[in-house]
Amino acid sequence: MLDVRGSDLIKFLQGQVSHDVTLLAERGSLLAALHNPQGRVLALLRLLHVAQDHALIVLPAELAQMVGQLLTKFVLRAKVTIADAGTTWQVYGITGPDAEAAASTRI
Repeated sequence: MLDVRGSDLIKFLQGQVSHDVTLLAERGSLLAALHNPQGRVLALLRLLHVAQDHALIVLPAELAQMVGQLLTKFVLRAKVTIADAGTTWQVYGITGPDAEAAASTRI
């Protein structure tokens, strides 16, 4: 996982991924892609809303370093920090009729 924080979070991610990131707070989670300049998909990402200025990017562990470095190149003047969050957060999945209720008690 990658931890993305800062007052320019939404504006920054909006310019980097293939989904309307302005919907992140409303929906809580978005599936997006990161593309190279030729339009090829580099990674599929799950964006998770934590706070107005804080989001997590969930992606395969083997892609985290590459995606983190790539996104850091484009920070420029944006008020955003990107850090590895693989050891601070855990991801797990649940399914079934009580999944939504169970998930609401975990974050």
